[in-house]
Amino acid sequence: MPGTKTFTATTLTVADANDYMRGGLVMAYASKTTTETFTTLADVTGLSLTFTAIASRLYKIRVYGLLRSSVTTDVAQLLIADGSNNTISVSQVITGNSSFGVTASCFALVNPAAGSCTYKARCVRSDGTGIVTLDCAATYPAYIIAEDIGLA
Repeated sequence: MPGTKTFTATTLTVADANDYMRGGLVMAYASKTTTETFTTLADVTGLSLTFTAIASRLYKIRVYGLLRSSVTTDVAQLLIADGSNNTISVSQVITGNSSFGVTASCFALVNPAAGSCTYKARCVRSDGTGIVTLDCAATYPAYIIAEDIGLA
C-alpha cells in the first residue's frame, strides 16, 4: 500500500518505486497554435496523444482551449475521447460575444490497461446555427496533457 513502506538499507526495487506518486509526471503533451472551425463533432487536429500506461496507475488527462462562434448564443463543447472515440469528459460553454473566445477546459481521471493508450480532443457546436472556432495562437495555445498521478 502506498505510503506505508519504511525504507531500510536494502535496495529500492522497481515495484517499490511504482508504489509512490510520481508528482504529476507528464506522460504526453500536445499543443495547437492555429485556429480550427467546427459545426459537427470532429477531432481537433494536432490535439491527440499516445503514451504507454503502467498497470494500476491513475492518469489525469486535461484539455484546454478558447471557443467562440459566429453566433453569440451558440453552445460549444470541447471533449476528451479515447482512441475509439468514446467520450470520457465534456466542457460545455455558451460562446457569448462572438469576437472573444470563452475558456473551455475539462479533465478526466483514467485507469487504462497497461500498454499503449490514446486520448484526443474533439469539438462540436452542440446547439445553435453558427460556426464554432477553437481560437488559439502561439501566445495562447490549445493543449492536451496526460499526467501520472499515482496508484489507482
